[in-house]
Amino acid sequence: MTVRSLSFHDFLELNQTSTRLNNSINSCINEGNFPFQTIGDYLDAGESGAGQLMRIQNFGKKTLEELDHLISVALDASEANAQVTNAQDECESASVRALNFLELLDRCHASVRLRNGITKGISDGLFPYGSVGEYIDGGKKAAALLLSLPNIGKGAAKELQDFIENAIGKRHELADRLESAYPMVFDDLLETYRLTPDTEPLTFHSIEKQIQQLLDSPRDAEVCLRRFHGDTLESIAMNIRVTRERVRQIAKKYDSIITNIYTQAWTKKAITHLQSLQDAPNKLPSNDAISDYHRNFPAALRQVYLPESGRHGPLLSQERYQLAEKLGADTEAELKELRHWTLERLL
Repeated sequence: MTVRSLSFHDFLELNQTSTRLNNSINSCINEGNFPFQTIGDYLDAGESGAGQLMRIQNFGKKTLEELDHLISVALDASEANAQVTNAQDECESASVRALNFLELLDRCHASVRLRNGITKGISDGLFPYGSVGEYIDGGKKAAALLLSLPNIGKGAAKELQDFIENAIGKRHELADRLESAYPMVFDDLLETYRLTPDTEPLTFHSIEKQIQQLLDSPRDAEVCLRRFHGDTLESIAMNIRVTRERVRQIAKKYDSIITNIYTQAWTKKAITHLQSLQDAPNKLPSNDAISDYHRNFPAALRQVYLPESGRHGPLLSQERYQLAEKLGADTEAELKELRHWTLERLL
């Protein structure tokens, strides 16, 4: 459980607090008047959250400073623990890469065919890779060399590949974790990462490093999430309790990898996804569905497909008809709405 997801009662139980802090918050909770469910709710409320707490009986400025300090320390400790866990995972991956092939085969209980083929290839000098890491970095050339060994076919080669992937861990585990925590925010980055072949290790490891940095720095990832949803630097600074300049620096650092919704690729993918959730999959999604998906989605659709519009807010019936034409959606349904809209205007 993360610090942000803890209830205030649980958070106080886990930390040594002053009697005033503990009693004032728990009394308010027991009375059913406490304004926040979790630590995250309080952090997201920004300055207004501090104001709400200050209205609690016996909860003064020093008590607020004590609470904010405890939360800050807990967040820093949580981030440090995440870095330790990731470092342990990296060590495990490095240790697997350092194994020679006989050690790997012993660990994975390889088939007789695969074991004999590789053992003979090594003894005859036909298989030059001294470690699993060297083989992985060899890419397609290493895979082709493996298949050239006597008695090693596609089945045995796949068996070895599965052993390596299982030993090191699923290749896309990091990507799945980032995508789960911050949906849509890093779509392009994660797609590139998943599609990068083993024959391009520099690209692969560069993207992997970026993903790891975001997982290790939840505050940076939170800034990216809020920028993706169109929040201003000022509002982000207020919500996560850092300076506007610090938010600007973080946003600039990751700007190139935050998903850009103002593109034809993103808007079409998003519309297709929303259509798949409908009973009528060929119909243009409703204005509510579009705005709920991303609050700036209507603006993105106008910029990409209707640059001459100049309007803001929900899509008009005329605009929806034009979009349906350009996106290959059901124009008949939109035409009915357009006629109804035109009639209303005439009346």
